[in-house]
Amino acid sequence: MDLIENSHPIKPESHWYYQEKFRHIFHSLINHAPKFSTLCDVGAGTAPFSKQLAAIFPDKNFIAVDKYYSDVMIEKEVEGLKLQRFIVPADVYLLTDVLEHIEYPKQILEEIVEQSHKGALLIISVPAHMILWSGHDVFLKHYRRYTQKNLLAELSCLDYDLIELKYIFNILFIPVLIFRLVRRNKIASNMTQHKFVLQAVFRIILKFDALFKNKLPFGLSVYCVLKLK
Repeated sequence: MDLIENSHPIKPESHWYYQEKFRHIFHSLINHAPKFSTLCDVGAGTAPFSKQLAAIFPDKNFIAVDKYYSDVMIEKEVEGLKLQRFIVPADVYLLTDVLEHIEYPKQILEEIVEQSHKGALLIISVPAHMILWSGHDVFLKHYRRYTQKNLLAELSCLDYDLIELKYIFNILFIPVLIFRLVRRNKIASNMTQHKFVLQAVFRIILKFDALFKNKLPFGLSVYCVLKLK
């Protein structure tokens, strides 16, 4: 979760958005890096995904990296995570909703390559489609939203094998588009902690994504997994 959004009363472990994204991350990790030893969560913010993974894999090393961590935060281990300001060597790198915050992402991608173990796995998610651009993006200080094509263009500085590339949250694209068009000029985060019933409704709706196997050419996020050569 963005540190900017941390002022909002959101519990990622019980929020439908984070739960669904975590499901994709967990499956990618199990399927493509089952024997990993160290995961580096780049631009981690409050690190909701690596905290959950650290609880599941207590024998693995999890490092959350964010340039905004204070000295006090770095001195302490938080829920199984070590906090750092700089990218460290690892065999899995998690970049969830990070690249859109960086004006020129090439530098951070090249830094990952320099630090990574051979054959390291990169799990990346970014917000999709500029048509969804709204005050939510302005509030979070995004530079852009992506399509699959321009995410691959962003990654062209890397030498890799592409493992997964898809849009996720397909079924929510149209309702979110309408919502964002209506609120386009409202500068605020759209992320809220919904009540239990509404959370359950969203979880049921997202089950329909599985019917399409994330093959639809649109969604709220682009999700990409690659292995560095």
